[in-house]
Amino acid sequence: MIKITTEIIVKKISSAQIFDWIMHLTPEKYRQWDPNAHVGKIKRPAVLKVGDKVWFEEIIDEYKVSFNWKIKILDNPNLLLMKATIPFPVYLQLSFIPVDSDTKVIHEIRIGFRFLGLEKIIDWFIALFIMPPKKISAIKRHAIEEFKNLEQIL
Repeated sequence: MIKITTEIIVKKISSAQIFDWIMHLTPEKYRQWDPNAHVGKIKRPAVLKVGDKVWFEEIIDEYKVSFNWKIKILDNPNLLLMKATIPFPVYLQLSFIPVDSDTKVIHEIRIGFRFLGLEKIIDWFIALFIMPPKKISAIKRHAIEEFKNLEQIL
């Protein structure tokens, strides 16, 4: 399994503020969050609950990210876990950890199966064709930018 983990400190914003903002994300807020990457396309229920599906589109450098996601865990204000609704396992987990008056955001993408013996072959394939180092760098840079932007928005 490939894990892409990025840790971001969002200064003077609580985990509850970040969680609540994401739970009530509108297309306008989505564009504001990262005007360069978020093309403004997002479909979701007004209030999220476990089992709901959301769709959003991002352009991260030259990479287009456009998935339907199913909400697996909502643990207010600590954790949001989503799984892409494709046959291949792709998870996006956002953890929000209070650190004094700041919040540490852990943005983690997990890709791949857990098959003993086959995992290395599948990971090699993913790294070669789906997640090359350049794309991983772009995703990490994007995660930092979008969450640091919340310091100005919230």
